[in-house]
Amino acid sequence: FFFQAEDGIRDAQESRGLGDVYKRQALDIIWSATKRGDMEAKLNTYKLLAEISIYLRPEHVEHLIEKIKEIEPENFIQDELDLAYELSRFVSRVGQAAVKAINFYWAIICRSSEYSPEIVETALNKFCDLMKNWDMKEARFDVLNNCVDNISNGIAVLSSIKIMKKIIEYYPVNPAPTDKYSKTGIIEYLCKEKDIINVVLPVSYTHLRAHETPEHLVCRLLLEKKK
Repeated sequence: FFFQAEDGIRDAQESRGLGDVYKRQALDIIWSATKRGDMEAKLNTYKLLAEISIYLRPEHVEHLIEKIKEIEPENFIQDELDLAYELSRFVSRVGQAAVKAINFYWAIICRSSEYSPEIVETALNKFCDLMKNWDMKEARFDVLNNCVDNISNGIAVLSSIKIMKKIIEYYPVNPAPTDKYSKTGIIEYLCKEKDIINVVLPVSYTHLRAHETPEHLVCRLLLEKKK
């Protein structure tokens, strides 16, 4: 996975002690209710965990996301994606828990052949929604580069194109002094440095309409690729 929590987005945390161990054990007991083959019990457990997520420490959220990741693709249901999102969105400022959720969704997107189309589409939307977070704005650049790599290697091509379109929209039209790229700037980077035109759609530069801006061009190519 390509995301790492940075020290700058971690809050100070108390050292882990016996209290942390006991809480993990309690969470494991609660989670065990999801493995009894009772769908109603599973869904009620997910609902409970979502409701208490705001009170959990980041490391406990990470622990639960790891539990969700252990579920086999053929047994995966929509509610597990929803739970990972609910768990992570309240702790996004501390970094690592949100990063785990984002990497979890990214793994599903990249292994799309193992999951149903509905699961992949939901994972994509949850992934992009978490990437809207202010603390994740520096990671958007990595997302775009990884999407280009996916497309080049034939991995989750359509999903990667969809993600690129959404992430580009998160860049500001009028950037602040601290912003490295504007919306136009990131598109120019993708065109010049990543050769996105030839990656997304193999057309010759000589055949492109001369009046198109890089932004219009990339948007048009992405839309044509989607079709």
